[in-house]
Amino acid sequence: MSQKRFLPLMLVAAMIVSALMGGCIGALENGAKTSEAGETPPENPPQPEEDDENWDYVEEMMSALDPTLDALPWTELAMAADETLGMGNSFIELGDKEMRHWAAKTYYEQGTNSKIPPYIEAYPGYGHPHYNDAGNFMDVSFVNRNGHELMGRIFIPGELALDNGERLPLLVFCEGLGANKEQYYFWALHLAANGYIVFSFDLTGQGKSEGSMTDVWNVRVGDLGEAITYMLYDSPVNDRIDYSRIGTFGHSMGGITVLEHQAVDDRVKAVVSAAPVSEFNVNFETSSIPIQIQTADSDGPVAPIPLVCPAITGRIYDKLEGPKEFITIHQGNHASWTNLPFYPFPTWSGGMVAYYSEAWFDYFLNGEEDALLRLKEPMGRLSMVFESKYDLKDGGGEQVMAGLFSLPPFPLEPPVSFLADGIDLQVMADSIALSVPFSGSEDVGAGVVGITVSQTAVSMEFAEKGCCKTTLFSYSFP
Repeated sequence: MSQKRFLPLMLVAAMIVSALMGGCIGALENGAKTSEAGETPPENPPQPEEDDENWDYVEEMMSALDPTLDALPWTELAMAADETLGMGNSFIELGDKEMRHWAAKTYYEQGTNSKIPPYIEAYPGYGHPHYNDAGNFMDVSFVNRNGHELMGRIFIPGELALDNGERLPLLVFCEGLGANKEQYYFWALHLAANGYIVFSFDLTGQGKSEGSMTDVWNVRVGDLGEAITYMLYDSPVNDRIDYSRIGTFGHSMGGITVLEHQAVDDRVKAVVSAAPVSEFNVNFETSSIPIQIQTADSDGPVAPIPLVCPAITGRIYDKLEGPKEFITIHQGNHASWTNLPFYPFPTWSGGMVAYYSEAWFDYFLNGEEDALLRLKEPMGRLSMVFESKYDLKDGGGEQVMAGLFSLPPFPLEPPVSFLADGIDLQVMADSIALSVPFSGSEDVGAGVVGITVSQTAVSMEFAEKGCCKTTLFSYSFP
């Protein structure tokens, strides 16, 4: 059979597979395509050539698939995926028509030059269509001590907040290895919407910044310090920043960086370090300022490592000297702090990340008393395996927080199966299987599309009525 006949179905499969592969951030750390250094943000998504007949065919078939895809029980799928595999976000975004078409164009463009199986390589340089142009922002740049132009975006908490002359707290974000600022816009937008000037920038050699990524480990702490200096003295909002209220937050390598940087820069008054990976990579002598550590049940530096990383990063928390908190997200993984499209993390991850980081800065930078209550509140999606805890050095000692769900959170005990309008969904303890009828088209006959996702592999098949079964995609996770 011609591969072209199944190209739209393969693109849909690619969204699922790239999401699953993306959970380990592997594509990001192995040279996934991003923008050229110093260029303005690329068009989102990249547009195929006007005379590209293959793309015209894909676009037509994607539209033909929309009714079938829109009819799927995405909410139920997301709930089942959340509670069995911790990947409900993938299904919520697959149920979003705008997201599917945006991703189809992105993956189609990427697939023509992909060096791994077609259409499955992540394309993180294009951010997320719901966040790329959201909020009030300014795109800026500054030159670091090595002469490299580093690109950044300043998020502003509304025009009125700046027009009245009020000085606002500053938060500077530091990205992970091989990542770019676009992957974290949701986090910056949330904090900006709650009264903070937020600066996200690309480290040396990453995203749209100049330089070589091979140098990033050696210059990252300096880059972060110079980003703060730029915001205080040369940025277009420097006269609106309260110099006494500066915080930093970061993810993965960025989480390590903010921990190391706070020990050498007394301008920083509070820190949130997300998924700092391992105590062996974190070197700091002092830590008297308030520091919050965030991790997840299946956090890991390159691939999900169930139950391991929270135990390791817990040692970082143990050696902190000042006010501290340790937050572990239930079912979360290393991508839980990003907005990477279709990536497999729980639907509650972003809310947990934003809730506790905002409360941390609200209390320790702004002195908001109600934020103290929020910091101590055990939200229902804290890990049921690892303790989330705090010691705010207020005389109360260390206190352990507990999740609200003492029973297994999935309302039905797997295996679960239901059949509605020809759609068959089966939820097992370690996998999900979905069968969906396909009404057919001029090129592809009617049949059933089957998708099976487990913790070790993903596959997609098409069984054409009265004909044969075709494997559209099969991939085993390394």
